[in-house]
Amino acid sequence: MATVFSAALIKARKEAGFPTAYGFYHDNGGASSFKMSYRTYLSVEQGETLPAFEKLHAFLLALRLTLSTPPANKLVISWLQTMAGEKSYDLVLKPLISAATGGRNISPLHEAAKRTLTQKRYNITPEQFRAILTDFDTYLCSVAMTNDTGVWSAEDMAKDLKLKVPAAAKALETLAKAKILKRVDKDHYKCPLTDITMVYPHLGSVDPELRSRLLSYHKQLADSGKQVWSQGITIRADSADFPNFFPLLEQDMETGSSYNTIEKTPTTALYNIESKITKLRDF
Repeated sequence: MATVFSAALIKARKEAGFPTAYGFYHDNGGASSFKMSYRTYLSVEQGETLPAFEKLHAFLLALRLTLSTPPANKLVISWLQTMAGEKSYDLVLKPLISAATGGRNISPLHEAAKRTLTQKRYNITPEQFRAILTDFDTYLCSVAMTNDTGVWSAEDMAKDLKLKVPAAAKALETLAKAKILKRVDKDHYKCPLTDITMVYPHLGSVDPELRSRLLSYHKQLADSGKQVWSQGITIRADSADFPNFFPLLEQDMETGSSYNTIEKTPTTALYNIESKITKLRDF
């Protein structure tokens, strides 16, 4: 029998691009991430079991939700409603945490973009994430290949990305073993995921060393390019209210993928789109 939490979890799972419970559980690391068996997880979705509160953090990370934002808060609140019972929740808890759901709503335009992007979303598994970050050359090849529909050899890849041929060959083979690429023949590869938005695991759920490696490779790649546009503002905001802005910013970043072209032409280039919020100091 479904509960408020199980219904909210299934809805959030599908919105995150995981159509099945099996895929959601295993593609996020399985028991090592959720700290429960698949059978136990399935009982959660079926409303038979309510996970311990301390396990909610793993659920939020697997759903790629930003903590303290309305989508994350809704799932946590659904857990509280199920734990306390809806009547007790409304009488006792709701008055205390109503502010958590009082943030700005996502606009209809953002909602429409979100639905479209969810339909074309591929969630990278922890194993694939580790393979992509084998070294900088593999990371660079993954960025290039996942944005191109062509068939590439190590020689062609090395020429366009300014790599040595052995390094490009090693990178392509590593990505093929991780099923990011598909081998066409002995010496050629292509990416089957180019028309899909690829989403990395939530960085809060990955090994700190891998997180540092990604940030380092990302900076190295960005520093090698030329800035073509920049805009920034400095504001003073309420720290309890400001996180409501994060989902809108995340959606705008993903909407940028609508400009992605997967065919090489004389005017195409790889671009890095970066969004960053820095807390300067308490004031």
